[in-house]
Amino acid sequence: MLGLYRFHWDCGRMGEIYGLFYATGEEINDALNQELYLGEILGKHSDVHGVIESEDLELITNDPSTIEVLQNHNLTLGINPLEYLEEPD
Repeated sequence: MLGLYRFHWDCGRMGEIYGLFYATGEEINDALNQELYLGEILGKHSDVHGVIESEDLELITNDPSTIEVLQNHNLTLGINPLEYLEEPD
């Protein structure tokens, strides 16, 4: 089932990274404990990377009617961490 998820990483003094994105529970489970590489997203030489953990994600809603309304209005924000997963070797 599709849900709206919140992503948050606190990168200390460099800043914070947020995102609201859609994913299925299966996609979230597959992403957990995977390496995430965001490059210089917080400025030159920031080199942001790490492992995505369950604490980094929060399910906002998986109500089908709410998801439909949000998708109809293209409501996403910030980073979708699933787009930045490192490819396995």
